[in-house]
Amino acid sequence: MNTWQAAWVLSSLMAGGIFFFSKKSRLTFIESLLLAIAWFPAPLFYAVKGSNSVVYLFDFAVPFALYFAIERWKFVPQNIRVVSGLLFFSAGFMPVFTAIGYATQQVTFLLALINMYRLIGAMSLLVYFSAIRPNRPIKQTWIMTGFVWGCLVIILAMFLQGQEYVNSNVLEAIRAVTDPNYIRYENDLNQKFIVLGMFRGSLGILGGLAVALSITKNPKAEFPPFLRLISGISGILIIFLTGSKTALVSVVFIVLLVILSRGSFSSRITALVVSLITAGAVFFVFTSSDAFKYIPVGMRDIITSKGSSAETLDSRIIRYIESFKTLNEHPEILTGFISELPFYSGTRELNLSYFHNEYLSILMLGGIWSITTYVVGLWKMGQLFFFQKNQYLGFQNFAGLLFIESIVQGLSVAHLQPALLFVTPVAISCCIYGFGSIPEYKQVKIADDRALVNTREKSKFKFN
Repeated sequence: MNTWQAAWVLSSLMAGGIFFFSKKSRLTFIESLLLAIAWFPAPLFYAVKGSNSVVYLFDFAVPFALYFAIERWKFVPQNIRVVSGLLFFSAGFMPVFTAIGYATQQVTFLLALINMYRLIGAMSLLVYFSAIRPNRPIKQTWIMTGFVWGCLVIILAMFLQGQEYVNSNVLEAIRAVTDPNYIRYENDLNQKFIVLGMFRGSLGILGGLAVALSITKNPKAEFPPFLRLISGISGILIIFLTGSKTALVSVVFIVLLVILSRGSFSSRITALVVSLITAGAVFFVFTSSDAFKYIPVGMRDIITSKGSSAETLDSRIIRYIESFKTLNEHPEILTGFISELPFYSGTRELNLSYFHNEYLSILMLGGIWSITTYVVGLWKMGQLFFFQKNQYLGFQNFAGLLFIESIVQGLSVAHLQPALLFVTPVAISCCIYGFGSIPEYKQVKIADDRALVNTREKSKFKFN
């Protein structure tokens, strides 16, 4: 079995499990299928030379997701309509609009266009899942179990690849074929556990998702403790084995937040267990020579405060400084009407792939209009999770924790801009945000009929 086939088989196993558990939860066939497609991470092929042109199954699903979202539009809560519009405008439309003015290289415009297209799909999922019909209540436990299944398949893929049974690192395989200067070092831990055709940062985000799920407060105790524990352990393993440093920071942040908050007993206990597991992993890195067999050098270095992690941080700080220097030299960037941007690495224009900071990217490639609408969109989304009472409190709390963790992720990798390599985590996050923002409904009697009333907006749905 070659690398592509291994990635497809394991991704099919992951998506198939998600579909099965989604159907068990009472989602419709279309709802289950769209959720499963979001959980199919392996690229299908690359369009042109290089790993930055990979095409995903999700790319083919975008028109269908948009169609079903439009079909459901009249049932979509008003605040989700506003949030999806604000986020699409700032993170999708404006980078394309500004690229029309300044881009002199085709790749710059295409990158912005691809990002916008994929964001249309992600926002469609957000809209679609926020409008699940209230007369068909879903079972949260089964969907959450499906998410745990997805993380366990990632662990399985890591085990198989670590033991050299199968290799599903598609991005590296593409580089080996298309880049004549690429050298694959034997036992390279930075690539050893990068699986399913995903990027290190994408795997780290999914690891963070697993940890957030494990410490989610569920008022009805519908998420069993053993599943919480499996989810938390899976998340920590994914983060440490992939060496995702941003994910580690974001997870530490939300775990401490839950421990110090007034969360449920089970969520706080799980958070403490996850903390102990993380501390044990850190102790292992510090004290065991075997750590060099499993933990990528970047993760070891961030824990021991030396080496390549310091170089990575320095390179990103340099990019941030250069960006603000460019902003100082070209203040017209703030208007969003840009006639030119400087080049980096001597030959490439500034574009979405440069900044390693979603907020800085939106500011530089859309101006004050973009960053303002983006922050307002995030604020309004946060209100849905923290200041409203929604239909499914378990999902609402899960979405809130994931939201906080993803805001931290956006400081170094991505949150809502899928760009080239973050398609899977952005699509999955938007599905969860949709579930978490379904408004609360109460049944009322109108004449001789029955209806469900959206307690947030007082809108009514026919109840058959």
